[in-house]
Amino acid sequence: KMLETIFGKSPIVKVLDFFLQHADYDYPKNEIMKYSDISRGTFYSEDVLGVLTTLNLITKTRDVGNSALYKLNMENPIVKKLDQLDHES
Repeated sequence: KMLETIFGKSPIVKVLDFFLQHADYDYPKNEIMKYSDISRGTFYSEDVLGVLTTLNLITKTRDVGNSALYKLNMENPIVKKLDQLDHES
């Protein structure tokens, strides 16, 4: 939870922190909310995935049933720097 220590506990920071710890996997929205400790109301009212996907920090990987799965975009230069910073701490 390195990002939270530096940038606070905003929902976007919590989601990025979660994905940095689990960068090899993709997750549906309900698991992202659960493991990032964000309420459903906050997740949707702040459009957390909308913001992160618009910035290309997180990408939709596939659909499983009715659920879209998302993963950290390790090709994004900002994500690469955040990952580097996370591994240095």
